[in-house]
Amino acid sequence: TSARSSPVTSPTAIDTSTFSYNYSNNDGGAIHNSGGIDIQNSTFSGNNAVSRGGAIHTGAGSSIMIDSSTFTFNTAQNEAGAINTTGTLTLSNTIAAGNIGFMGLPDIKGTVTSLGNNLLGDATGSSGITNGMSGDIAGSGVSPVDPLLGFLQDNGGPTQTHSLLSGSPALDAGATMLTIDQRGLTRPQGSAPDIGALEVQKPNLT
Repeated sequence: TSARSSPVTSPTAIDTSTFSYNYSNNDGGAIHNSGGIDIQNSTFSGNNAVSRGGAIHTGAGSSIMIDSSTFTFNTAQNEAGAINTTGTLTLSNTIAAGNIGFMGLPDIKGTVTSLGNNLLGDATGSSGITNGMSGDIAGSGVSPVDPLLGFLQDNGGPTQTHSLLSGSPALDAGATMLTIDQRGLTRPQGSAPDIGALEVQKPNLT
């Protein structure tokens, strides 16, 4: 991680990475995207932006595709605790929950193209993800969805992650073409992949 957000102006691939405790005095606490990004099996936690997009801001004319990743505990002092987009945002098998945006837009602001099986804690300010459609789970301001995430810590592998706790609605609720998680653990471990960056290891898997 770094002390300030990283500007991105050309197509970039991000895989099996953790962005934590980064800060921007403008938009995009971890990443300010002006080009194209493809993110998979990655965690964004505890990042902060003074303006919009506590984890990521993606501007007009830019694009971002996110698969099997987790966004939580990110904050923005304006809009969208996790992701603010005026460009193209495509999500699949991803958690965005437990983020804080002080303008009442906690998780994502903007239009989302859902490829299914996402968990959005509070869908206020976003469009394109509907609870119960295409395997998506979406809460609201009066009834947010708690993904039941553990602390950011060493759960195995080279980078820190948030594990899913017992009873999490993300357990066995996903769908992804990825065959491993952020730590390199085989997906799925149960009847279906878990939503997010981490696949919970099941005992006595054969």
